[in-house]
Amino acid sequence: HNGFPYQYAVTCFDTLSHTESAIRRTESLYPRTPPGNDPNQIQVVPNPYKRRVSWEEGGEARVQFVNVPVGTFLRIYTAAGNLVREIPAEEVSLGCSASGLSGCINWNLRNGQGEEIVSGVYIFQAEAPGGKTHVGKFMVAR
Repeated sequence: HNGFPYQYAVTCFDTLSHTESAIRRTESLYPRTPPGNDPNQIQVVPNPYKRRVSWEEGGEARVQFVNVPVGTFLRIYTAAGNLVREIPAEEVSLGCSASGLSGCINWNLRNGQGEEIVSGVYIFQAEAPGGKTHVGKFMVAR
């Protein structure tokens, strides 16, 4: 339940003729539940992020913020407190394109100027509707 796809396939095997079915269909499932209203449930996956690993779809560096209440505004800071990126509430409402669920944000690990961020610890601040806030951290290892 980490926001990443799980691949499932069903294969039939005939024990009498020792043959396997020709069906090679796979399904991608995203085991997630829709987000609630509690920003304390927000998680960053993977955490820590390790540069360009085999499971990344499309080869683009990214992390996902999951369980993000709709309407939440995110700010990402360096450990020193410098603002790296702001993610407006509209992007939360779009969700992650692969899973199709709201409450999920793909972030390409680039700052507001489009430059790749460096390795380190990062802090995120989430401001949910109704004034609820949450502060979390994650690590990027390049």
